[in-house]
Amino acid sequence: MITNLENLCTAHFVREAIDAQFKVNIPDFTEKLNKFIHGYGSFGYDEADRYNLKTDGSHTEEEAKEILNQIEETLKVDKTDIKLTEIDNIPYGMAQELRRETDSTARTVCAARNTEIKFGIVRGHELVGFVSGNYWENWIAIGGLYVSKEYRGKGLSKKLLRHLMEKADEEGLKGLMMGDASVAGQNALAALKRIYDKEGNTNIEFEEDYDEIRNYASISFKDRCLED
Repeated sequence: MITNLENLCTAHFVREAIDAQFKVNIPDFTEKLNKFIHGYGSFGYDEADRYNLKTDGSHTEEEAKEILNQIEETLKVDKTDIKLTEIDNIPYGMAQELRRETDSTARTVCAARNTEIKFGIVRGHELVGFVSGNYWENWIAIGGLYVSKEYRGKGLSKKLLRHLMEKADEEGLKGLMMGDASVAGQNALAALKRIYDKEGNTNIEFEEDYDEIRNYASISFKDRCLED
């Protein structure tokens, strides 16, 4: 699974492969890939994280070939052909983008990645967005929500949240909550509530609150909260 494909394709060794229609010498491509990661200090590691390339050791030729295949196959997929699917992990680099955009701390990265529930929006082999969360009492507590810049404005955040809400419904939970919500996260939950309103679903409630340290937000099934 790769991330930030548009920028990855600007890297010199990838640009060369694209220009050669991916008919490249794999040992040479592998050497250039590893030099890109390990030959430029922290810059190379930061870039590798952004693209979900490994930094703990060098890529083998088989791994480099798989990365090349993923790039080639994903470039053939139209940007509108995206799918929502369960994923195994949240890439560190993508969680770092979430941290930067919310002007938060390393805690945000851990909260997004160290979760039980993970769903992603995928184009080919490229992860372009995710939502993650943990079970907390009778809720799903959202760990992280992020969509890559070039895929925003398409309702993907709401689609991810709705899928998570459906999971909460299936499991008889109250709904979704954010215990340390960003403004964007609160807005996304509020926007999902408006969708339910337009559909005539009167059983959905959105709440937000603030204290001196954190913002709180939740979207819930009214009838289940009334049971308390």
